Amino acid sequence: QSLTAGCSAAGWSGDLSGSTNPTAIIMNADKNVTATFTQTGGSGQVAHEETKTGGSSSSTTVTTSASLTAATDHFYLAAISTKPNISVTGVTGLGLSWTLVKAQCAGRSQTRVEVWKAQGTPSGNGTVTATLASAPSNAAIAVSRYSGVDTSNPVGNFTSGNTGGADGACSGGI
Repeated sequence: QSLTAGCSAAGWSGDLSGSTNPTAIIMNADKNVTATFTQTGGSGQVAHEETKTGGSSSSTTVTTSASLTAATDHFYLAAISTKPNISVTGVTGLGLSWTLVKAQCAGRSQTRVEVWKAQGTPSGNGTVTATLASAPSNAAIAVSRYSGVDTSNPVGNFTSGNTGGADGACSGGI
C-alpha cells in the first residue's frame, strides 16, 4: 500500500511501540501492529491551480503575459526556454524568492530549459519575469501555481537529459 506524498512515519502502537523506523518485531505469535503517519506539509492532494505564459524575441527578459494569483503557501514553478542556449540569471515576481531547480541544454547547444521554484507568502498578484544572461532569438516562460504541495520537499527527485544522455553535455548530441 502506498502513502500519500507529504506524510512521515510518526510511530507504532499495539504489539510494537515507539517511533524507531525501521524497527524489528519478533513474530513468535499473532501480532497486532498499527503504523501512525502524520502530514508533513501540503494537503496531500496536489492540485494545479493555473498556468500563465509569455514570450519574447531578442530581449534579455521574458515575462508572463498575465498575472498569477497570489496564494500563501502555494507552490510556483517556472519553466523558461531559450533559443539559442542562454542561461537565466534570475527570476522575479509576486514578491517571492525564486531558486533554480534544474537547467538543461540541448545536445547541440541549440536550446536551453531552466526550471525555477518559489513558495511562501506572495506580496500580491503579478507577473513573473526571467532575466537572461544575453538576448536570445526567442524565449518562452510558463509559470504554474499548485496547491497542496509538501512545503518541506515540493519537487522531490529530479532528473533531466538530452540527446547526450542524462544530464548530457551541451555538445555531441544529435
